Amino acid sequence: MPNIKQQEKRVRIAERQRAENIRYRSTVKTLTKRLQAAVESGEADAIAVEHRTLVRYREYIQRRITGVKNKLRHILAKYNADVPHLFTDAGQEHLAAVALSAADRLVADGLSTELNQHGLRLTQINRQLRRFAAKAPLAEKEARAVLDSIPNVGPVTTDIVLAELGDWRRFRSQADVACYAGLAPGYRESAGKAKQLGITKEGSRLLRWAMIELAWRMVRTSRKWGRQFTHLEARVGWWA
Repeated sequence: MPNIKQQEKRVRIAERQRAENIRYRSTVKTLTKRLQAAVESGEADAIAVEHRTLVRYREYIQRRITGVKNKLRHILAKYNADVPHLFTDAGQEHLAAVALSAADRLVADGLSTELNQHGLRLTQINRQLRRFAAKAPLAEKEARAVLDSIPNVGPVTTDIVLAELGDWRRFRSQADVACYAGLAPGYRESAGKAKQLGITKEGSRLLRWAMIELAWRMVRTSRKWGRQFTHLEARVGWWA
């Protein structure tokens, strides 16, 4: 009898998890279709669309900057000449003084030029985003004030959250937001056995990245969230 009760309990848990996962997936599809329809019908605010475009372009430029820096460090590492302050004025003087081969010097000069160009683009984008923030409607300003009050949340994270979520009032719960960002747990059932998977990774990739980076900053800097992470790690494991 105890075995039968345990099996029935596992079946009920599996059915509940399955229903929850189906609801998550349905919410993502509904919200995505609703946003796309709003954009196509012209109901979405043009300013919000421009804001999202700039935020995503800034993320693209930042990735390019990181790639160029890594390539420059890789070149100098071949000569055992990499330094921590490479991308300061003193570091650039150091780069110019290193005896590189003709091919590596050509590549390094080109990468340095590309890095400067990306830096100018990033400055222009940040300036434009500050203008958007200054002209934001009251609801967005209130949302920015709330986000700014959270520890470890800077202007980049704030812009990403507001741009990717759009009108936050269209979400009914925190679970809907987590689902939209692809941070909700997945679920698999086979032969009467249920298994909860990792996050679905559906929805906005940029929003998901920002939330994960914020979570790691909170774990490293907050005793409360550090203890919470340690507790979860001991209970469910690192990769759960």
